[in-house]
Amino acid sequence: MDAQHGMSVGSFNVLHPPYAVKYADREGINARGQSNWVERLPAIAAVLLAHDLDVYLLQEVGPAEMDDLRAHLGASYAVVYARHPARGSQRADGSWTGGDGVALLLRAERVDNIEPAEPAHHCGWAWVPESPYMATAIAHVLHKPSGARVLLASVHLYDKKAHQPQRTLLAHLAARAEQLRPDAVVWGGDCNRLYGPFEVPGFACAPAVRATRPRSRKAIDWIFARSASAPLAPVRTEATEAFVRATLEPRMLSDHCAEAVVVAITRET
Repeated sequence: MDAQHGMSVGSFNVLHPPYAVKYADREGINARGQSNWVERLPAIAAVLLAHDLDVYLLQEVGPAEMDDLRAHLGASYAVVYARHPARGSQRADGSWTGGDGVALLLRAERVDNIEPAEPAHHCGWAWVPESPYMATAIAHVLHKPSGARVLLASVHLYDKKAHQPQRTLLAHLAARAEQLRPDAVVWGGDCNRLYGPFEVPGFACAPAVRATRPRSRKAIDWIFARSASAPLAPVRTEATEAFVRATLEPRMLSDHCAEAVVVAITRET
């Protein structure tokens, strides 16, 4: 299957610059231990534009970095951004500064955001579930080549500190799907765990073929899909694999490499 016959979707954790410095992630710092975002930014933007996927799911994107990417991407991609409510540094008054978020990039020529004002979904702290901790960027879009309406979500799941993040996400998506009746639901991102192809109830993913966080030798970045009535197995193509390789070679652009698939969606309703 070629990308023009389905929705091409890529997921990429771009490595938030302050985290790269804090944890000395070599992909995100220079020889002096300082952030190398000014060098990585144009390279990341060039890869996104060159591979021209319908949708990109981004994680670890701070507000400043999102502004930087917008400037480089221009009108090619519309952006849906959600900042995590409680990541970064906490001020004396209890508010948070710095930190990162997640984003959806929608190829303007092929994907229309039906609901630009769609709010982010928030997951609470593990020990204070009612207090928002991490966000999910969500949009209801029209995929023009297929005519299908798709509910999309970019996620960063972190079980160590978040309260049942996958369970609350799936419940939220189910409620939104019941309301909107999309032809398909597609979600993914940095999930911080390994999955089997049909492990997530109602959804399917492509089997792991590589460690998406090479240093830890773990496949933790995933893309899941379902139609209106059944799991929808994504597939890898030559085009999606080329995008993944571009995040690894000639140099790694993050401490993660990308994941990318094509989802064969059709109009059902």
